[in-house]
Amino acid sequence: KASKFYFFDVGIRRSLERKIRFAPVPQSSDYGRMFEHWLISEIHKLNVYSKKDYELSYLLTKDDVEVDLVIDRPNETTALIEIESTNRVDVKSFSGFIELAKDIPDSEAFVLSNDSKKQKVGNVQFVQVTFRSDECESRIGAQLA
Repeated sequence: KASKFYFFDVGIRRSLERKIRFAPVPQSSDYGRMFEHWLISEIHKLNVYSKKDYELSYLLTKDDVEVDLVIDRPNETTALIEIESTNRVDVKSFSGFIELAKDIPDSEAFVLSNDSKKQKVGNVQFVQVTFRSDECESRIGAQLA
């Protein structure tokens, strides 16, 4: 497990980077960072509001397989979440994550993206998430409840 730090608001980061007046270009690296930042912030808020006391962390293995968000849920399975802002997920690019998810006992794994195609590979569920927080709350909340 490792630490990642996020501001409570994506706009704060963009303001500090002097990018606030420019709209992020979909599928760009800046858009991807914003999407990940926003989504983790939303999940953090759901955790606080629902008083679930879940522990949120980040994982990078010695083999450079990354898990954007690990949610340790007391007396429940651990949620492993990879976040991808793309509209079309290439399952092959998640082979390391899919293999890692198999090796972590008592876990559920999700790839959250803008891709509307729902699929499951191994024990990894691919779920669409959009920038609308009400949709995020209902979809992710249902998955994490």
